[in-house]
Amino acid sequence: MSDAYLVMYGEIAVKSGSVRRRFERSLASNIERQVGGEVERLEGRLLVRDPDDPDGLSKVFGVEKWTRVLTVDEPDPEVVWEAVREELERLKGVRTFAVRSRRSWKGAPSSRVMDRELGSLILEGIGWGVDLDDPDLVVFVEMRREGTFVYLDGWVRKGPGGLPYGVESPLVCLVSGGIDSPVASWYVARRGCEVVWLHLDRGRFGSDVDVVEGLASRFSEWLPVDLDLVIEDFEDVLEVLSSLEGEDAAYRCVLCKREMLRRACNLCDDVGAVGVVTGDVIGQVASQIPDNLMVIDRASDYPVYRPLAGFDKNEVQRLSERLGFLDVSRKHSGCPVAPRRPVKRASLGKVLVLEEELGLLKRGLRGSGL
Repeated sequence: MSDAYLVMYGEIAVKSGSVRRRFERSLASNIERQVGGEVERLEGRLLVRDPDDPDGLSKVFGVEKWTRVLTVDEPDPEVVWEAVREELERLKGVRTFAVRSRRSWKGAPSSRVMDRELGSLILEGIGWGVDLDDPDLVVFVEMRREGTFVYLDGWVRKGPGGLPYGVESPLVCLVSGGIDSPVASWYVARRGCEVVWLHLDRGRFGSDVDVVEGLASRFSEWLPVDLDLVIEDFEDVLEVLSSLEGEDAAYRCVLCKREMLRRACNLCDDVGAVGVVTGDVIGQVASQIPDNLMVIDRASDYPVYRPLAGFDKNEVQRLSERLGFLDVSRKHSGCPVAPRRPVKRASLGKVLVLEEELGLLKRGLRGSGL
C-alpha cells in the first residue's frame, strides 16, 4: 500500500470556479516540487501519494492542514474498521472516542450510517466510551468516488495557509539581514506573490552578505523554487551619507531609505515586479515614524507594502524564530552610519536639497523624489 496524505486548503475553496481550479493546479504543482510524489485533485482536497518529504507539506503555501490517511477501497464500515483497527489498538490513554464521517459520493453510505456502524464496531472491538462533544480521539472518514480515506485527529498537521506561491505578481523585497525584512517577505509570499530579494551591500560599513545568503537558503525551504536574490553595492552611497555633519547628519537614515527605494524601483522595472516590500514596523526606529515614512515613500514610483506595520518587536521576533530565520538574523550587524539623534519629522524640502547637494540623484537612480 502506498503512503497517502490528504491536503486541505482554506481560502482557495471560496474562490470562483475558474480561479479555484487555477489555484488548485498551482498548489498541486508546488507540492510536487517541494515534497515530491504524485498529486491528485479531489473535490475540495488534494491527495499526495508517496511524497519524498511529507513533513515538507507544513511549508507549502496554500496548505491549511494535512494528514496521513489510510486508503480503503470500499466505503463499508467493516472494511474501514479492519483498516484502522491496528492503529487504534496501539493507542494508549484513550477513554472516549467519536466517529465523524463525510460523504461526497452518493454511492457511499450516509455519514450517519458510517458514524453509527463504525462507532459500534470500535465500541465492541476496543471498548472505549463514546463522547460526541469532547472525545479523547476522533476517527475521521471521508467517502469519495476515488476511495475512502480514514485518519485520526492526532495525525492532522498545520500548514502555513494562504495562497499558492506564484499565483500573484512579483514583488521586490528589500532585505537587510535583520529580523524584520525576512518575516515581511514571508507574509507576502504566503499571499501568493513571487518575491525577489534585493540586498544592498554596505561593504566596509558592515557587509551582511553572508547573513542574507544564509537567510535566502532558509527562506527557499518555503518555496517551490530557489529564491531570486540580487545583491548590489551600496558602499558608495553610505560613503556620501557619512560625510553629513551637524544637523544634516540627522537625515542620514531618511536619505538612505529613499535611495534603497529607488534601487528597488529599478529592480521592479527589470523583473516586472509591481511593488516593493519592506520590514518597517511603525515607530520601531526614527526612520519608521509615519512622518518619515511619508517622506521616504515619495522616492518610490511603485506601491510600498509593509506587512509588519502593526506588529511589535517581540511579535516579529517570535515569528522569526518559528519560521526558522532568527538564529541567522541575529548575526546581522548594525549600521555605523546611523546618526545618534535621527530626525523625527523630516522635511521633504530639506531632503530634496540634501539629495541635490550630495549628488545622489546623479548616480543613475530613477525618479526625482518629488
